[in-house]
Amino acid sequence: MTPASVATRGLLRLAGIAALLAGALVLCFAILADGHGLLFDAAVYEGASTETWRQAVVAAPRLSKVIMLLPALGFSCMLLLVHALRRCLQQDSWQLTLALVGYGIGVPVAVFAFTVQLALMNEVLLIHAYRPEASAALEATAGVLQLLFHLVNQFVGPFFVIVLGTSMMAWAVLRARLVPRWICLWLMTCGAMVCA
Repeated sequence: MTPASVATRGLLRLAGIAALLAGALVLCFAILADGHGLLFDAAVYEGASTETWRQAVVAAPRLSKVIMLLPALGFSCMLLLVHALRRCLQQDSWQLTLALVGYGIGVPVAVFAFTVQLALMNEVLLIHAYRPEASAALEATAGVLQLLFHLVNQFVGPFFVIVLGTSMMAWAVLRARLVPRWICLWLMTCGAMVCA
């Protein structure tokens, strides 16, 4: 076995571990956040109050303070995955370029959205603990930030990260024959399903 093939195998293992961690962290986040009502209150679209969401944040203060770390760590693992696969690919292609553009835009935007959401949740907790009379003043800001978070979480992030990034990276890896064909086709199918 040549040193290059040993290095490639090591990078592919690293990519596989990073992919599993990214998926597990983001899935845990989605289950925990949705189960506790911390993710998003769809009533905001109809002009309703964010009171239900704010009560959910106050009801789970410890979880509210750390929940957004899960997707941030998940997206960090995704960047490690992209770096490892990029090093494995022997030549550039338009698929790889599009994948890098997708990840380069989608991951920072998603991490920024989660960071803003975490800051908003901490503000809700601080106001509840120290200045409950100021809770109504947070309503307008909370509503706008909830809408922006939902926009990024439902549309911007999935388009750039999954459709553009993951689908194109899977296509580039498929062309290089680095992993079994079914894995690449499955990832490309996931990207197509997000578009539907």
